[in-house]
Amino acid sequence: GNMQHERGKDKRPAKRKESPAFVSLTNAPSRAENNKKRSHDSGRAATDSDDDDNDKQNTIEESNSEGDNEDKSDEEMNSGGDGGMSGDKSRPSARPLPMYGRLNHRESGKRANNKSPARLWEPYRAMGFITTDVPFSLAYDGTKTLFYLSTGKSVQIFNGEFGNIMVTQQQEHKIKAMVSNTSRIITSCGAKINVFINGKLTDTWHAHQAPVYLLYLIADCLVAISSDRMMKVIQIKRGVILSEVQFPYGFDTTCILHPSGYLNKVLLGSSQGQLELWNLNTSTKLYQFKGWGSGVTALAQSPALDVVAIGLENGKIYIHNLKYDRTIMVFEQVEGFVTSLSFRSDGQAFLASGTMEGHVALWDLENKKRIAVMEYAHEGKVIKVEYLNQQPVMVTTGMDNAIRMWIFDQGIEKPRTLRQVSGHSGPPNLIRFYSKASGAAASLLTVGDRSMRNLDCFFTGRTVELPQGKLMAQAKSGYAYSSLKKPPITMFASNSQKETEWDNIITAHLNSSEAYTWSFERQSLGKHTFKSAKDPKRAITAVGLSACGNFGFTGSASGVIDKFNMQSGEHRGLTQTAQSHKGMVTGIECDASNNTLVSTSLDGSIRFWSLSTIALEDTITLEHPINKMVLNKDSNLLAVVSDDLCIRLFDIDTKKLVRLFQGHENQITDMAFSPDGRWLVSASSDGSIRTWDLPSGRLLDWFITPRAPTSLAVGPDGDMLATTHTDTLGVYLWTNSAHYGYDFQLHSTADRAQPATVGLPTAAGKSSESILVEEGEDGAESGDDDEVEDDGEAETSAETTGKGKGKAKAKHLDEASTPSSSTPSKPLAKSLYTFSGQPKSRWHTLANLDLIKERNKPLEAIKAPEAAPFFLPTVTGLEPKFAPVDTDENGEPKSKIMDFGSLRTRTKFLQLLEKSHESRDYTELHKHLLSMGPAAIDAEFRSMSGLDAEGVNHLHRMLAFLERQLNSHDNFELTQAYLNLFLRVQGDVLVQHNFKKEDPSLPDEADASSLGRRLRKLVEAQQAGWGRLQGLFQSTLCLTQYFMNMQ
Repeated sequence: GNMQHERGKDKRPAKRKESPAFVSLTNAPSRAENNKKRSHDSGRAATDSDDDDNDKQNTIEESNSEGDNEDKSDEEMNSGGDGGMSGDKSRPSARPLPMYGRLNHRESGKRANNKSPARLWEPYRAMGFITTDVPFSLAYDGTKTLFYLSTGKSVQIFNGEFGNIMVTQQQEHKIKAMVSNTSRIITSCGAKINVFINGKLTDTWHAHQAPVYLLYLIADCLVAISSDRMMKVIQIKRGVILSEVQFPYGFDTTCILHPSGYLNKVLLGSSQGQLELWNLNTSTKLYQFKGWGSGVTALAQSPALDVVAIGLENGKIYIHNLKYDRTIMVFEQVEGFVTSLSFRSDGQAFLASGTMEGHVALWDLENKKRIAVMEYAHEGKVIKVEYLNQQPVMVTTGMDNAIRMWIFDQGIEKPRTLRQVSGHSGPPNLIRFYSKASGAAASLLTVGDRSMRNLDCFFTGRTVELPQGKLMAQAKSGYAYSSLKKPPITMFASNSQKETEWDNIITAHLNSSEAYTWSFERQSLGKHTFKSAKDPKRAITAVGLSACGNFGFTGSASGVIDKFNMQSGEHRGLTQTAQSHKGMVTGIECDASNNTLVSTSLDGSIRFWSLSTIALEDTITLEHPINKMVLNKDSNLLAVVSDDLCIRLFDIDTKKLVRLFQGHENQITDMAFSPDGRWLVSASSDGSIRTWDLPSGRLLDWFITPRAPTSLAVGPDGDMLATTHTDTLGVYLWTNSAHYGYDFQLHSTADRAQPATVGLPTAAGKSSESILVEEGEDGAESGDDDEVEDDGEAETSAETTGKGKGKAKAKHLDEASTPSSSTPSKPLAKSLYTFSGQPKSRWHTLANLDLIKERNKPLEAIKAPEAAPFFLPTVTGLEPKFAPVDTDENGEPKSKIMDFGSLRTRTKFLQLLEKSHESRDYTELHKHLLSMGPAAIDAEFRSMSGLDAEGVNHLHRMLAFLERQLNSHDNFELTQAYLNLFLRVQGDVLVQHNFKKEDPSLPDEADASSLGRRLRKLVEAQQAGWGRLQGLFQSTLCLTQYFMNMQ
């Protein structure tokens, strides 16, 4: 539960609150004691009691300050004293910060009481969230630059190339403020302050009673300011409050800055226009600047000590010297409100400022003038501008859900775009997968905010907006950049057949009489614009492409369908007036054979046209207007949606109704077929996403999302579902459980009467840290909320505990459905063969170990050691005597050749081999082989050879093991690799023993000649298994060749 800090009956005074004594964490109540009090009151939580630093470091230390700074008084500040300012030596007492370890950060999450037997679509991740109105945080890790951006309820980390490194766990509410360094990310959500290490929530503090809206990091201390004008300084590592200040009414802090060289000091700007310097160590105000009659909106430290830039609401920028309280220069930003300021630090005297319109102004400090304006650097307010340290590079973020990096070329005042990552600035309303002709991974085309984007489902940094020409060059003063874009796209069609030759995407736009072509290959707007030949002023409401990609079709609000050549842009025909639709065209599709064109309209008709002549062939009339249509070109099944909230499936070959699906309670917003044509997935404004099984005609699965879905698309492989929802900027991906091996059964409609309420996927993805189950609740699964949603409507909640006391019970969603790769499943039937589930590289390396060793040989031959001096063995004594020669039992001199067989050691592998052979259970031996590397297995196989009885026993047992594995039909490819390696290593020895005469008086394992019988059994087992598979392969190849020759 919420563990708020109890202040008792004490009221907050107007000044700093004094604590009677320093309270260490070791004196604070333990977590176990606090847990006992939770049922009675909110209690006071403390951090772990193993921190014994309670006597150390009670002041805020500046990590990069140079030399010792002497204490100065307020009078010395006014008279222009030294810049290094410290308060008096009397320090306020510190008290422990009310906090708890890794507590349930989804306390208000609601669980759905009604759960379906199983879910077909599981949450995977959210895409398209780049940044919000929270300023980004910048950190330097050696030579690496890290960017921390808020995505709503999570924080994502980008490297200097804007590659996504990590996404933190999702929090309960939206992030209001954020700071970070290389080791921690600290965010504020309401009155809570959350601390993340390596993306995981480690601590949550309740230091404030009101929402915290401003955070600032100074070395190892955090300055946090809440909406009730309370400022607190927190020592991060120990979690104690070092000082706190209650500001009076009339001083609302808007920005904070720690001036360089000012020990323990911060500069605070307010919305009332006041600017004050405070000593955080003593919680005293050192100096109040006179102000400039307008609210302070931005502060920035210049490369020079004592000099800062102050941005105001009225657009003025003051370069001010703090030490002497003197204004050096003044600039006026004609666009008004200054949103952000940053100084360039690579030796060039420049200042950058952000505006509310999305511009970035560049100021020359030496010549005291504005030298350039980066018009429409962002669409909407510029959130933050910051130059990278000692680099001619600037980074900006804006309200358009984008982060951009700009570089200044030498001698050029205006920078150029170096790289950028952006998402939709408005909710996307239409998405479709695009399968590339080259066979590469499919992309997702998304439409929204008057733009089209190519979204990579796996790499955030590869999201690209398809440009609409040189709009920036066309933008004029006072003419909004966004207004130059094409109207919002209402429908589009794509075909990858001719993507490298000409435009292969066509779009229809809201209330626009023009349809535009686009090129996916060039990732830009195309060459042609199409208008209806009969009525060029009527809006284009539907578009389509032929299966060959040569022709494009447009349907207008008047019901006329026009045909165009996509290569030349020429008009190639239109429907006759008498045959045309009587209402607005709502959909156009072409079949796979390029013979039939299908169109639907609000007049309730489905019309079939000859693609070559645009002549009407057949018509199906319904009683209700048709809003949407989708055609599965493989099965020729046409799905249409009417105003009666029903989905009807027609066979376009027979023109017959084959299926009727009912159940949606509100407008059906989109539909999509699965690639194999067995499922139809539909979305509705009632918040439901339903999957219909076409062969059985029943509802397969459905669930409710917190936000109504607006569009959906099924991946080309059927492995994922992409959805968009109202009032959110993201695209949400769901994984197909059946595609990844989950045994999803077809349930009856009665079982699906109550849907599951599933939270939208998160930007952090489905991770072990975000998919946690509360103890005592069975069957709970992940379902985090939308990135920008504040209420907890997810199906599950996540609970973690801190260090030591609590226990975290984690469960992966696929834990019960996906078998472990280390324990491969048994064959479903005796005639079937099962693979081991090991990576291909494992058995492939075993089969090619000799080649790998050959490649790894040193280029230079091994040098022979220098000849050692020759000595004859002698006997110790006064007189030198040679040692006698060792003789055997017959008196013959013993051989000097060492018998390595006598030195053979019994390794764990050989011990398990003997044990398994005796018990006829090879499970432990198989597991041991899986734990060994290819080189270790090769060494073990070589060590078992020998001409003695023990070596023969090892070979006999190994052959028995291989024979048993072949007959079990288990771990087929791994057994083949073992057999390949064993025969190459021990082949000569086996052949030598195979020609020996059998001795029936000896047991098999002691008789070397019995290896021949074992080898023959092994050959029979190999031929029985591999011979059957080879026959199946040959039969399949013959059938494939036959079908290929049928054309």
